[in-house]
Amino acid sequence: MKDYTPFSKVKPIISCGDEKVARIATFADSFDMDVDISNVTKRNMGEFAMALMKYIPCDNWTGFFDAGYAIEFDASATGAIKKVQLEIKNDTGVKIIDEENDVSNGGGHFKYRFRDKVRNGEALEKISEVCFTVFFAESYIGGEKGRLSIRNLKVTPV
Repeated sequence: MKDYTPFSKVKPIISCGDEKVARIATFADSFDMDVDISNVTKRNMGEFAMALMKYIPCDNWTGFFDAGYAIEFDASATGAIKKVQLEIKNDTGVKIIDEENDVSNGGGHFKYRFRDKVRNGEALEKISEVCFTVFFAESYIGGEKGRLSIRNLKVTPV
């Protein structure tokens, strides 16, 4: 099976324009994102720090839907981070999967079956992005600093 964990290509995208807000360290099968919003003046749902994995050309994940696969990962956080959003988007930027994950109590293992999230496999034909986002809203980051760790991201049979 193809490995869908190109952690070496994870890059930070920060909405507020301050590149010091998010720093990403990548490892063989994981990444850490350090978030520091101490200098951010706006804190609403529109402001965010994101760890982005881009697939160019787009990847066809319809086989994962047909075979009943799920996407899963371990997420943990330290400091002020309470939640992380998993977003999987197609080539037109439409969110195919958009899930909020609570990492406030040390984190946990998260698993989403494609069949539970999309109506049919066609939605997974052209996957272009997988991203993990921390919004600057109080519900996502309760203070100014924190570290988000994503481990064991994989697509597996259920």
